[in-house]
Amino acid sequence: MDGATAHGFVGELWTLDRVATVIQRLTGVQHHLAWVWALLRHRLGWTVQRPRRRAAERDQAAIDRWVKERWPRILQTLNGAERVWSSSTRARSA
Repeated sequence: MDGATAHGFVGELWTLDRVATVIQRLTGVQHHLAWVWALLRHRLGWTVQRPRRRAAERDQAAIDRWVKERWPRILQTLNGAERVWSSSTRARSA
């Protein structure tokens, strides 16, 4: 099976709308999106696959370094000051 870009779409993410468009291009038959889902799910046994929410340019080493070096400093309060709430409601009691 060719990817979505091979069928003229930007990106490799397949959506029901894209699948319906390819079906219409190949067969000349236009299907409702619910029927496309029924074909994929019940007749072909496909399931929903969601892409990871991570950037392609992700630099894991830089992230690990930031978490190790910078995050602890962010968590510390300035001069041992008590944390304040920006909300006008009371702080949650333990």
